[in-house]
Amino acid sequence: MSSVINETLLAIKAVFEAGVNIFNGGTEVSSSNPLPVAFSTATLVSLSGTITTGGAAQVLAASNTARKGWFVQNNSTGDLWVNRFGGTASAAQPSILIKAGRLYETPAGGSGGNALSIYGATTGQAFTAGEW
Repeated sequence: MSSVINETLLAIKAVFEAGVNIFNGGTEVSSSNPLPVAFSTATLVSLSGTITTGGAAQVLAASNTARKGWFVQNNSTGDLWVNRFGGTASAAQPSILIKAGRLYETPAGGSGGNALSIYGATTGQAFTAGEW
């Protein structure tokens, strides 16, 4: 029985050592036949502003299914909260806490198209924000 297992393991090892061939258009990938790479372009749009009414959520960005990402830099001395799930931001979960002076940026491809809402406790809290 152990010889069958050993032969099987040796066969598997040989396959892995031989490597995997990747093809593009029926021809093996090489420096003269590379895989195609598609770059997507996006325009950065400013969402910067201030909290217009302290203690009340406001729209940071409307729903946008073409959005690839977004960021918020808290330029104030108080906390800001952002709800990325399409709901109203508040000083609690599921909103994201952005402490004074901090930056939050979505991971690549992790933005979704939901509306964004922002909350700050004090009128006039400033933030730099954008979406692309």
